[in-house]
Amino acid sequence: MQQFFDRRDRWGNSPAVWIVAAIAFVLPVVGSSLQSVRMDNKLDKWLATSDPNARTNHWYQELFPQSDRVIVTWEGSTLDDPRTDLFVENLYGHVDADGMRRGQSPFVDGVMTAREAIERFAEYDVSVEDAVDRLDGTLIGKGWIKVQLTSAGLQQRARTERALQQLGDALGVAVEFHPPLGYELSEEQLTAMEDEAVAETIGSDESSGETETLEPSALEAGLLTIPDHDLQITWKGYSADSRNAADFVALASDLRGLETAEEPAGQQLVESCFMAIGSPLAVVIKLSEAGSADRHAAVASIREAADAAGIPAESLHLGGEPIVGCAMDSAVAKSAWNSDGPIWAIHDRSTMALSGLVGILLAFVFLRSVRLGLLVVSISYLCSALTVALLPATGSTLNMVLIVMPTLLMTITLSEAIHFVNYWRYSHVTDPENPIRSALEKAYLPCVMACLTTAVGLVSLVNSDLLPVRQFGLYSSIGCIISLGIILYLLPALLEMLKLKARPFQEREGRVWTSTGNWLSTHRRLVYGAHLAVFIACIAGLYYFRTETRAIRYFTPESEVVQDYTYLEQNLAGVTPIDAVIRFTPDAQQRLRFLQRLEIVREIGDQLKAHEDITGTTSLANFRSVFHAPPPTAPRLELVRYNRTSNDVERHIKENLAEGAGEFIAIPETGFDLNTPGDNLLNGKGDELWRIAAQTIVQSSGHASILTAEMDDIIQSQTRFHPGVSHVVTGSMPLFLRTQQAVLNSLIAGFLGEFVIITGMMIYVLRHFRSGIVSMLPTVFPVGVMFGAIAWAGMSIDIGTMVTASVALGIAVDSGLHLLTWFKDALRRGDSREQAVAESLRHCGPAMCQTTAVVSLGMLMLWPTELLLISRFGWIMSAMIFLSLIGNVVLLPSLLAGGLGSMLEKVVLREAMLKAAAAVESNHIELQQDVEASDQEIAVGSPSACPSPHFITLKETAKTGRRKSAKRGKIDA
Repeated sequence: MQQFFDRRDRWGNSPAVWIVAAIAFVLPVVGSSLQSVRMDNKLDKWLATSDPNARTNHWYQELFPQSDRVIVTWEGSTLDDPRTDLFVENLYGHVDADGMRRGQSPFVDGVMTAREAIERFAEYDVSVEDAVDRLDGTLIGKGWIKVQLTSAGLQQRARTERALQQLGDALGVAVEFHPPLGYELSEEQLTAMEDEAVAETIGSDESSGETETLEPSALEAGLLTIPDHDLQITWKGYSADSRNAADFVALASDLRGLETAEEPAGQQLVESCFMAIGSPLAVVIKLSEAGSADRHAAVASIREAADAAGIPAESLHLGGEPIVGCAMDSAVAKSAWNSDGPIWAIHDRSTMALSGLVGILLAFVFLRSVRLGLLVVSISYLCSALTVALLPATGSTLNMVLIVMPTLLMTITLSEAIHFVNYWRYSHVTDPENPIRSALEKAYLPCVMACLTTAVGLVSLVNSDLLPVRQFGLYSSIGCIISLGIILYLLPALLEMLKLKARPFQEREGRVWTSTGNWLSTHRRLVYGAHLAVFIACIAGLYYFRTETRAIRYFTPESEVVQDYTYLEQNLAGVTPIDAVIRFTPDAQQRLRFLQRLEIVREIGDQLKAHEDITGTTSLANFRSVFHAPPPTAPRLELVRYNRTSNDVERHIKENLAEGAGEFIAIPETGFDLNTPGDNLLNGKGDELWRIAAQTIVQSSGHASILTAEMDDIIQSQTRFHPGVSHVVTGSMPLFLRTQQAVLNSLIAGFLGEFVIITGMMIYVLRHFRSGIVSMLPTVFPVGVMFGAIAWAGMSIDIGTMVTASVALGIAVDSGLHLLTWFKDALRRGDSREQAVAESLRHCGPAMCQTTAVVSLGMLMLWPTELLLISRFGWIMSAMIFLSLIGNVVLLPSLLAGGLGSMLEKVVLREAMLKAAAAVESNHIELQQDVEASDQEIAVGSPSACPSPHFITLKETAKTGRRKSAKRGKIDA
């Protein structure tokens, strides 16, 4: 390796020319591949097929196929809002006179409005009042508090609003005022509505049948008419069902102003204060296969349809899994490049570009060379680009785990590059004739070991059952090998071709680090005692270790997606579905009539709806009137009538499963196993499965796993009285919860495995068991301190946070190996431990500080990113790299000056003795060979005959003496 760049081809070219030419040839291919990189965070393929949660979800999707759905609402939406019809028309088109649907968006497969839901309830003889009550928390909301002012309140508007604010302060809420419900339509929209009405009239006249619609008067006389009001009130964390909202309504209704002769108790300022169900209303959009495949285009078409219907963009709110997925993809893309940001505000344009720019500037400052700084940063980005380009080439996509891989590889490569450049700078002093060869000789072993330890640790993640974790381990380990090749081949080649000059070391730099090393050696017990105390105090906080698995928590509260979810969950309904499947075995069906089973499902749905984190439930029972089973002692005629009704309802529903009932009830023809073949734990042949869809609040303070456990308890409390009745809680949220938790658990296990592997390799490198164990203390110090502090602060650990542990481990091992290499070299030269500590810090200290500053400050620039997954990764990574510097510059030298250094001294001494013994043995063998060659008869009288006996010495001759051992270097001829 050291002589690699001394070779020349037949044309006299150095290998550096061919290395740079190869990279130049590959770059266009890499650029083309990078343009094909896609982001995909769908969870259905993450879990292994053998995982029980994956099998449960597969079973559920087969029985109740669910397409992507988007919940849409807007401020001021009501049942008689004409914009709803325009919005639906723009998305779903209309049915012409020939019965053909025209103008349907290719991304939309169906649309459900609150009015259509009420009409469907009416078909099953459910009253409007009951329908509205059942749709409350799913499609119909209560909205904000409405206030109607008296004439005195209107005249004293400012005084009234101050009084309302004071009332809110008394209740502990900060009141916000909003205008009353209302909307305006443009002339174009009115014309479109008139054209639609004419088309519907012509279609109904030419059709053979009459269209069944619910009479408008039936709705207008119901609960959905919003009374007149002058303003609306809300506050942060507002919920229409909260105690604060009820208290505010009660107290505001009796609000008084100035005293008058007519009203000595004070003028009445508020005519009425109320909450009215009926606004906002939801429009549920079912995406087609094309919409699910291209979610960004589908969401864009929804926004365009809303804008064309006259719905202001600022009042439009969207929710659902496609919305979160698009927001996550967009946030990642914006962190790379945001074309909407001002050109002068680079932190808005691209936080990743800002991170890279800070790294470049700091590299220029530390290396004192524009070309050298640009070279170091460029090869770091090249390593990331080469590895990411492998994703589309191998059929993989980016996800929320792999998104941090480029930063990991850039960090590792940048660290190694700065260390190599410092080796190169020193070589200009020790070997000015060939500094690259000398730098390679010194850097080869620590660079190889640093990259290999990190790569081996990361490749251990390939054993995970989770696809993204396996991908992260595989591609990151490949990237480490690519990084090693770049450092040992490309960087020296570019240094040779560009003829860069090294900045000479200044004497004061060495004095500072020498003084630091001497101080650490003198106060070593104090230093590692303080570090040990801090480490133990921090890791004690791991008792409060928590994980975060909700995707919405990856965004800042100011982001659009969080604002939309906040509005939807406070005013309309929970956005995230959790489904429960109730199973009735054939035996249970024999004991319970169909209507009895229906009422059991209804009771379970009502109990679930009463949970504070569940806004509403939907099941087949919602679309049916309540049927109370008569007692066994009831008259026979009543029992017969009930049984006949139950049979008729059962037959009607099961004969029309394809017409809508199949969304909520299924009768599988075969069993489905969960753990082992034939266990039929999910269902058996002839079972009857009922689906209950619960709308949950994803931004609740509790952990998602707690909600699913509480749902299990609620359902169990209802089914335990009925033998043969069981249940399964499933759906997208439990799957997401299980997948995210499995990812975190896998990353934690992978980190522990990586730590064990790296520890084993350190033992091998240092050739001493205890030395290898102790040398890992500075490596694990930043991880333990950082994660312990996070746990003490009550923060949750997400995927991006957990990945920082692997990154920090690689950085700490890298710098630690370089320091250990210089320390052992100094010991071999005969220096004492204290001198070796000072010498190793003098050589490695600048490189470690430069690496920390460049990477740490560069990572800190990711803090403003909208996606908290990247933001947390940035600032936690920055803090952890800084802690790694403390571990390697302060803790490790103090350990080397003490017990660890003493153990390494013995290792070095043993190596020296073994080397000396090997040299003596080699010399002994050579001497024996020489003796054998000279031990032959010489004929008397021959020209070569000796005239008289004398001594012949070999190689290192002795002066005189009698026959001695061959070890003294002479024999008797």
